[in-house]
Amino acid sequence: MAKLGIFGGTFNPPHLGHLHIANGFLQAFQPEELLIIPSFVPPHKESPDLLPGEERMALCKRTFQGEVFRFSDMELQRKGRSYTVDTLETLKAQHPEQELYFLVGDDMLFYLPFWKDPERLLTLAHFVSAVRTEQVSTAELEQFAKTTYPQQYADGRFHFLTLLPFPVSSTEVREKRKAGQSLKGLVTPETEAYIKEKGFYL
Repeated sequence: MAKLGIFGGTFNPPHLGHLHIANGFLQAFQPEELLIIPSFVPPHKESPDLLPGEERMALCKRTFQGEVFRFSDMELQRKGRSYTVDTLETLKAQHPEQELYFLVGDDMLFYLPFWKDPERLLTLAHFVSAVRTEQVSTAELEQFAKTTYPQQYADGRFHFLTLLPFPVSSTEVREKRKAGQSLKGLVTPETEAYIKEKGFYL
C-alpha cells in the first residue's frame, strides 16, 4: 500500500533540523507525499515570539521545497486544542488507500502514553521516531515501544530512523535573530529572507 508521511509541529520557525528529519524520512520510507501540518497554538499560550499560524505556514513553504511536500492548515483551521488522534482520523478518512506514517522527534515517543488515545493512534498510523541527538538511542526507544506497547510493536507499528546529529532548535534561531546574528546554517536562505523581510523575531 502507498505511504503518506505526516510531519507536524509548531514550526516557530521551521529550521534545517526539521528539514534534516524530513529528508531522512523521505529517503528511508519513500512515501508518495510528506504532509507538513503546522499546529494551532491557543492565544492564551502565545508568547511574544509566536508567529500567527499563516506566517508559520508561509515559512514552512519556504523550508520544505520539492514536489513531494504537501501542506495542510487543518489544525490551524480547527483551532482550539488540537489532538493528533483527531488529525489522523481525518487524514485516514481522506486517504483510505494510503498507509499513514507519522513522523516524530526522538524524545516524543516517551510521551506517547500521555497523548489522547495512544492505542487508537497506533491503529491509525505507523509511528516513525527520528533519532538525531546523542541524548537518546534507537535501542532505548525500541525497548520503550516494545515494553509499553508490545502488541503494536509486534505488529510493526513502530519504526526507528537513526540520523546524523543536527543540533539546531527554533529557540536558537529566534535568539540569534534577536541578537542580530546571521541565520545561515540554521534555516534555508528563503526562510531567512522572509524572516528579515517581515521583521520577525526582533
